[in-house]
Amino acid sequence: MPPTAPQSLTTLLAETDAKLGRPEDVSRFVDTLFDGLKQQLDTGELSELFEFAIVEHTDFAEQTTRGFIIRMLNQEKRHDDFVTARKNVTPHPFGAFTMALCGDPENFPQNWDLTLNMRMDRVQMKVTFTPKFSSLQQIILVVTCAPSLEHCYVFELATRHPKTDWSTFAAEGTEITRRWYKRGWRDDVGDLVHAIAERLKETVQQHLAAVADRLTK
Repeated sequence: MPPTAPQSLTTLLAETDAKLGRPEDVSRFVDTLFDGLKQQLDTGELSELFEFAIVEHTDFAEQTTRGFIIRMLNQEKRHDDFVTARKNVTPHPFGAFTMALCGDPENFPQNWDLTLNMRMDRVQMKVTFTPKFSSLQQIILVVTCAPSLEHCYVFELATRHPKTDWSTFAAEGTEITRRWYKRGWRDDVGDLVHAIAERLKETVQQHLAAVADRLTK
């Protein structure tokens, strides 16, 4: 048999375009993810112990997630600039000697540049469990969707925050869960919703068990 003629560039481009995300795919993906999480988390089971609140953002508003998102996106080969993600290390005023003493560049003052360059109605969802009793800590989950042509990058960050005053909690909490996922725009996200929701429920229950154990000793 004669060798098969290679596909033309036009054909390859058309086949690739058919697999890429479109605005309607972006909306459907994020809506399914965020609405699914709302449905699974807002059960009222812990209403005697926590106040439950959800806030959504149209950009990368939550500061605690920025470094994590930038590091992960910089590891990926993306053929678009839907999201600008870069870390600028601020030079130390005392020069290279002090920087050498610091060792890990992560200890240097950072300027995290994370910008969404396309319009999205829903980008981040922040879920907060605020305790009604002073012995409990606040638990926060932030789920972020970062778009690219081929994939949606989903970032999950959960933290626990102690009180800093009678009615306020620490802005920087103890990290409990840090995971990220890469999914095609037309993929089913049911398993992703389940995994994130169940992990947060486990986190809350583990905190309650640890507090109960401490108070009964």
